[in-house]
Amino acid sequence: MAFVLGLLLKTRAAGRITNGIYLGGSLLLTSMTLDVWDEFLRYPESSQLMSWLESLPMPIGFVVLGLTAHQWYHETQIMQRQMRLRETHLREHRWLDPLTLLYTKPYLEYVLKREISLQRATGQSLTLVGINIKNFDLLNQQLGCAVGDQLLRQLGELLVLLSRPDDTACREHADRFVLVLPHTTMEQAEIIVRTLLNALTEALNKVTEVRLEASLLRVTEPNAAAALRQLNALMQQSSVAPGKQSDYAQLAHH
Repeated sequence: MAFVLGLLLKTRAAGRITNGIYLGGSLLLTSMTLDVWDEFLRYPESSQLMSWLESLPMPIGFVVLGLTAHQWYHETQIMQRQMRLRETHLREHRWLDPLTLLYTKPYLEYVLKREISLQRATGQSLTLVGINIKNFDLLNQQLGCAVGDQLLRQLGELLVLLSRPDDTACREHADRFVLVLPHTTMEQAEIIVRTLLNALTEALNKVTEVRLEASLLRVTEPNAAAALRQLNALMQQSSVAPGKQSDYAQLAHH
């Protein structure tokens, strides 16, 4: 019980519901502890205080936990309703890809526009990562669209799981994905992407053998459209242009 209460305080945000769970659990823990002590210690039969201390906390604790559980239920309902409204909003604006459930190109442009504005205001680094599945059309022809869709869906799920909280993962094209990495230098992005490619390739090769390529762009363009054009041009190149390695890089993983 004490471990559960400690875990609750560590993982759940402070608030009325957290306090209620902690209070009710503490009362139950107190009652159970006194009950255990009663097996080893003897109290004067004329003393009613210890009997009251042993019996009263438990029903009070159950009442507190019951009321808190009711409030927790309503909180969960509100959160689920907000999530449904958010998902409906994103779908109505075509900001969610129906296959991968990643953000689409319009949302990518919206986020990139915001991040470029923040970059100008703060001077922080901003890096774009483009991830491409090589020969995806050939894979679709050989194995069928069902396998291709499974591959894209799994890639989308892995990108969400492996990305940092501030990163934004989008499906920019059929077999092309883009990550927006705020407050990230090229050196930091290369470390992130190499780790990401290793994990993605290992997981996706359980479906079929794939080759992933990643292109990194240090954003210096004045707007989102120009930055995406530069990233797309980079993803179409087969090698890094001399003298531009400080601006962008390409990584490949088999």
